[in-house]
Amino acid sequence: MSNVRNRSIKRSARYKDEKPLRSELPSRENLEKISRKFSTKYLLAVMNSSVVQNLLQSHRQSNIHLYPDDWRKLPIPNILPSSQFPFQILVDFIFFTKEKEQKLQFAFFEQLIDGLAYELYFPGEIKAVGKEILPHLGELTPITDTMSEEEKLGVIQREFDCLYDPNHLVRNNLETLDNVEVVRAIRGH
Repeated sequence: MSNVRNRSIKRSARYKDEKPLRSELPSRENLEKISRKFSTKYLLAVMNSSVVQNLLQSHRQSNIHLYPDDWRKLPIPNILPSSQFPFQILVDFIFFTKEKEQKLQFAFFEQLIDGLAYELYFPGEIKAVGKEILPHLGELTPITDTMSEEEKLGVIQREFDCLYDPNHLVRNNLETLDNVEVVRAIRGH
């Protein structure tokens, strides 16, 4: 939203040429600098997780609508760009499997992002019971625009077959994530 000027932004940030200068608000330029640390697909993954849905539900202004202020208050885990990369790859997998109606793969990759989001928001609790996912994910192979649809499907299927294997720690930890008290509480079990 670089160089966008509107009333919604003006309520929560100040522009450098604004008169009178409202020093109590953060500068728009600093907020833009912070936002560049986050990949759009990483944000998309986190914002669509059940963890965030639960946070939004508990802090939103209305039961019917979501307002920009509801989203502004959302704490986004600040992780290195290299740690955001698996989220980006998984988002691409989700888009592609949805489009190609690969329902099992689509559901698994959504569940995987959800599990990773719990790990981002509750790292101590997840680590304490040995349910970490990210360290066991390995290096996912990205799909690219230069690949044919068959190549993309091949990459996604290989990653799915590996991670969905009943003996893989990623699948085991995903399936037993409800053993973590905070996860169980958020999911309402």
